[in-house]
Amino acid sequence: MMAIMLFSQFGQYSRNIQNRDKSSKNILNALSEYKESSLEYPDSIDVNYTKLSSTLKTNLTELISKSTGDEKKVYTIAQDYRSKFETAYTDWSESKIFDFNYLLKDAPFDSQLVIIDNYISETQNYQIFFTNRIPYLTNELKDLEYEGELAKGFMSGVLKKDSIQKPVFESFINVHISYGNSLKAIVTLFKQEHGKWNIENETIVFDRIESEQKYNTLLLEAIEHEEQIEHLNNELIKVM
Repeated sequence: MMAIMLFSQFGQYSRNIQNRDKSSKNILNALSEYKESSLEYPDSIDVNYTKLSSTLKTNLTELISKSTGDEKKVYTIAQDYRSKFETAYTDWSESKIFDFNYLLKDAPFDSQLVIIDNYISETQNYQIFFTNRIPYLTNELKDLEYEGELAKGFMSGVLKKDSIQKPVFESFINVHISYGNSLKAIVTLFKQEHGKWNIENETIVFDRIESEQKYNTLLLEAIEHEEQIEHLNNELIKVM
């Protein structure tokens, strides 16, 4: 969702500057299709994202190869952020953080904690980028003719979306960080209590009641964060 927000902010720019370019139209159509499909079928968000991600990568690469100068610089910046945050998301989604049998058998706690820490770190980095992107982009474009069509159209698109997305995004990103911290606390507890918990009837059971109570508290926090993320995710889709 964070990468998608970035490209939705570029939407107005793409319409203004590349309104006849096939690759740019493909990106805009893919964003529109993702929004409509995800709102109508919330359970298909992951599938929709995989399709959208592929379209973004392919067409942005084409835009970079066909553009020059200032325009190439803008699309290269976009590609860099898309790649960076998609890598963090992939590491997260393909991990076995929630596979308790895997944790019980192989105890790869440190590797799981590294994945969680990376996700939290990349989320915080995006938070910094999003918060400071207006002065950042202004600085990146300072050597361009700011009043020219290219830079003016780009900044216009970003500013228009910023006023709509920022309130929802700030809550969304903060909950993501809290969610990551809750998961980190759970895996840390498993590590500390390794050999002192087991799975009985698909339920985690600890030898010590204090540890089980702590786990249940952390689990409830994580579930609450998941529900908040789902709600805010839908709100962000609406303002793409």
